[in-house]
Amino acid sequence: MDRNMTRKEFLRMAGFGVFTVFLLPSLKKLNIFKKSYKEARHYEKLAG
Repeated sequence: MDRNMTRKEFLRMAGFGVFTVFLLPSLKKLNIFKKSYKEARHYEKLAG
């Protein structure tokens, strides 16, 4: 195993982990918000 690549891969994986931890909750919140917004508009159209 090449030691130089190991450090590079470790940094990349750590960055990806941090990226995922910060981004996934916000993405879920955005998806839930968009879904509820679309549902609200859908019910608005049904109500007239």
